[in-house]
Amino acid sequence: MRIISWNCGGGYRKKIDKISELNPDIAVIQECESLETLRTSCKDKLPKKSFWFSERDYNKGVGIFFYGDYEILSVEHYSSIEFVIPMKIRNTPRIISN
Repeated sequence: MRIISWNCGGGYRKKIDKISELNPDIAVIQECESLETLRTSCKDKLPKKSFWFSERDYNKGVGIFFYGDYEILSVEHYSSIEFVIPMKIRNTPRIISN
């Protein structure tokens, strides 16, 4: 499994190709624009399963992008721990029939 974490410093829509070239299973992008902004500007480059979180700024948050067959089981938020997003995910393997 390849997990990439990157603080893109904003403007992820202009930098998304750099992550795509690395072929991650999961990418965690800090200072990422909202999913609504990204879907407008680069929807064909986003994976189907994505999560975005921010409490302060609609323009910068944490984007989590799932490029493999993953299912988000739960997302928790602890107000006492500001920059932590606990998630449970599960790989949903493809069933290949003959």
